[in-house]
Amino acid sequence: MRVTEEMLAAYADGELDAASQVEVEAALADDPALERKVAAHRALRATLAAHYAPIAREAVPPGLAALLATPTRDSSGGAAEV
Repeated sequence: MRVTEEMLAAYADGELDAASQVEVEAALADDPALERKVAAHRALRATLAAHYAPIAREAVPPGLAALLATPTRDSSGGAAEV
């Protein structure tokens, strides 16, 4: 199996299913260059998380929250009051 860049990124993010994870880990054991790529993906993830963490902690402005709110459905399938 050929390990793609997308698979390496998904592996670094913990998003692979168990079977794919085993395959990627086998490839990593045989190729130090792949391990370096995974380390680079993890470093990028950490950098982005640190950069955007303050923004993610901010409250959603009320106007935007209202736009994001979706009406709930009542049992008859119609829109219910929110």
